[in-house]
Amino acid sequence: MSIEKWISKNINKSNFENKNVFITGGNSGIGFELARHCAKLGSNIFLLCRNETKAKDAITSLQQEFPKCNIGFIKLDLASFSSIENAAKEIQKYDVDHFVNNAGVFRLPYSKTENEFEIVMGTNYLGTLYLSNLLLPYFQRLKHKVHMLYVSSLTTRYNKIDYKDFFMENRYKPMKIYARSKRAINNMFCYFEEKYANSNIVFDLSHPGGTYSPLIQKGYRKKAFHAIAKGFMKVAFHTPRKASLSMLYALNMDQNNTTGPRGIFEISGYPKKCKLPIDKDYQHCVEIGNKLIASK
Repeated sequence: MSIEKWISKNINKSNFENKNVFITGGNSGIGFELARHCAKLGSNIFLLCRNETKAKDAITSLQQEFPKCNIGFIKLDLASFSSIENAAKEIQKYDVDHFVNNAGVFRLPYSKTENEFEIVMGTNYLGTLYLSNLLLPYFQRLKHKVHMLYVSSLTTRYNKIDYKDFFMENRYKPMKIYARSKRAINNMFCYFEEKYANSNIVFDLSHPGGTYSPLIQKGYRKKAFHAIAKGFMKVAFHTPRKASLSMLYALNMDQNNTTGPRGIFEISGYPKKCKLPIDKDYQHCVEIGNKLIASK
C-alpha cells in the first residue's frame, strides 16, 4: 500500500482541513514530513525552529508544493528558556488545534544549554516541559479540542532514569542520555494526561520507530563503524515520510493514545496503537524537572 492510499483510508481529512498545526523542529526530518502531510490535508502550518534560515528554506519548499497553504514561522530554541518564553507568547496570539513537540537533539558530545543544563536532557526534556507549562493553561482556555503530541523513542524501553545522576555527568554516554531524555518525556506525557483529565486537551505520545533522518545522520557522522551503521539504517529503517505517519495517526484520533510503527519490534511500518514505558514515579520525574526550571 502506498502512503497516499494509507492516508486516504485511515485519516479523516476534516480533522486537519483549515486546522492550525504547530510543529517544533518542523524544518527537517519527520517534523517536515508531518508538515507536508498536514499541508496536503489542508492545514495551516506553523514551523517552530531555532534556525530561521533553515525554516525559511523549508517554508519555501512547502509553498512550492502546496501554494494554497498558509505557513508561518516562530523562532524557538528549546535550549534557551528566554527563547521558549518568547515563543510561548507568540503562539498564544493564535488559535491552536494541533501542537507537536517534535524538536530535539541526539547523540551530542557533553555540553550545556544557555541555562547551564546538560544539553540533551536540558533541550529534549526540560525545554519541552517548560514550553508545555507555559502553553497548556492557554490551550485549556480554548473552546475546542486541542491535541498536544509528544514524540518519544524506541530507546525508552532500554534505559531508565537515575535520579542520583539525572544528567549522567558521572559517566556520560550520548546514546543513553538521549534515551533518558525521551523516557522523561514519556513520564511527562502521563503526568499531563492525568493533570488535564476531562479537559479539552487530548494528549498523544508517538514514537517514529527507526528513522534515517537528518537527526540520525548528525549523530552518526564519525568513525568507520558509524559509516557501517548508516548503511544498515538506510536499509532497515523507514523514511521520515513514512515514520511521520505515526504522529499523523495520533493527531487523527479523538482520545489520548500512544502510537508507533506496526512492523517487527516496531522499527518500521504503518502506524498502530502501542505501549511505551512509563515509570511508576512519573510524577517525581516532572517534579524534579519543574524544580530545575524554577532554579533558573
